[in-house]
Amino acid sequence: MSPIRIGFIGLSKTGWATTAHIPYLLSTPKFKIVAICNSSVQSAREAVQLYKLPAETRTYGDPEGLAHVSSSHLRP
Repeated sequence: MSPIRIGFIGLSKTGWATTAHIPYLLSTPKFKIVAICNSSVQSAREAVQLYKLPAETRTYGDPEGLAHVSSSHLRP
């Protein structure tokens, strides 16, 4: 079974997601984080590096950019 693909909007360096969700999502093959949307693309890239996400994790600086991605881009 393919992992469930996850996208985060607002994954900052601190906050509840960093302790509540990220550790579990990274510890199981059931999920794969595929996209991060923060206040800027640079901030999203920093989150990818901070949480040691795969280099192919897509980064966005606004929700509109994320919304315009066709679902085919997020398929395995």
